[in-house]
Amino acid sequence: MSAADDGQVRSRKRRTHSKSRGGCLGCKRRHHKCDENRPACGACARLSEDCHYAIAERRSRVRTRVQQSAPQGPSAPSALSPIDVAARAADVFQSSTASVATPLTLEAAQTPLSRASHTSIESAASQPACILDLELMSNVMMGGLLDVLPAIQDSSGLLSNFIPLALATPYLLHELLAVSALHLYAEHGSREELVLRASYHQKEALSLVQPDITSIPEERALPLLFFSSFAAVSALAEAAFDPRRHHDFDPIAKTTHAFQLSRGIMAMLTPHWSYIRKTWAGPVIRSEIEAGSDLTPSPQDIPTYTILRSLAFGVEPSHKRKACLEAVDITLSSLSLLQQSDDASLSRRLATAWPIECDAAFHSLLAESKPVSLIILAHYAALLKLGTGLWWTGSLPGMLLGSIDHVLGEEWAEFLDWPKSIVLDDRG
Repeated sequence: MSAADDGQVRSRKRRTHSKSRGGCLGCKRRHHKCDENRPACGACARLSEDCHYAIAERRSRVRTRVQQSAPQGPSAPSALSPIDVAARAADVFQSSTASVATPLTLEAAQTPLSRASHTSIESAASQPACILDLELMSNVMMGGLLDVLPAIQDSSGLLSNFIPLALATPYLLHELLAVSALHLYAEHGSREELVLRASYHQKEALSLVQPDITSIPEERALPLLFFSSFAAVSALAEAAFDPRRHHDFDPIAKTTHAFQLSRGIMAMLTPHWSYIRKTWAGPVIRSEIEAGSDLTPSPQDIPTYTILRSLAFGVEPSHKRKACLEAVDITLSSLSLLQQSDDASLSRRLATAWPIECDAAFHSLLAESKPVSLIILAHYAALLKLGTGLWWTGSLPGMLLGSIDHVLGEEWAEFLDWPKSIVLDDRG
């Protein structure tokens, strides 16, 4: 090829220009740089063609689907696709956090503790919205939390009912992600940023839920019911898994705090149970409550039955004595049911219902660290140990029993022998 021919070929080369990432579909089809004018770019206007922008249209369709999927009253909302969930979750975080999120790198979110600095972990856990949250939502979407969702039986119910409810209720979404982070930490104990992120979401949830707790509108009863369940789980899980425990960490105080939170919200929900029963969650919540109804509790079969009742009879005044006797019967009946069945639904119901069923007078004795109440609490630790699928309790039964043993001292040691035999049994 001659020099002249070579120059002619070079002269026919297409002139380069910077790409237009947000250009219209017409200019992309024509391989023409779009000036991105709205509503019609210059090229489409000159050629009298319709001008369409793909990104804007897709976002519009996502927002429309999210709005249509929001729950209305007690009826079941429509199902959401994963892209709906991602779009709505982003909107919720933007509206519920005052600060602006900075990007979280994969390195900061996924680096094992052995290679991560404390500063990078703190940074990963303190962002209002970050890549780590996508992992937490993915864990939810893949069914990782079905064992703590009493009204969700399968992934179909998760998508069509619960997820739209959580996306429409920011405090419930934050609490859901807190539990998801703790669930992942239970599986991957080296990732401290998961516990820190759970703490962030828990604080956001507690801040956002305040208006609904102060005065509960009927339509908020259902999300508050789920929030109460999740808050109790996350409070116990934080006590069980938190790697930042200080020397003054008190498992008894942490556990009783979780009890108070759950009892307080459930008490305010009492007037709305008739409404809750009419929602999509009503039948399955009723099914959860009825777990183990075919079994007969036998509290007298627990070796400590007689001695615990004798201790309870010595409590004064009479209303606290009655509350202690009831707590003994509730605790030992629950233990006898767990000895008859390893059903996970039954274990979950007994573990979460125990603090609600025990009377307020008994909880006041716990707050005062009265010996009889602490011995009954030690039996609750045995209940947690015997339960099936209670991942959120982690090492809490052992820590709780150790703390009770320390507080009571040698004088009361013999009354802890049976719960110790259960909690310290590695086969449990």
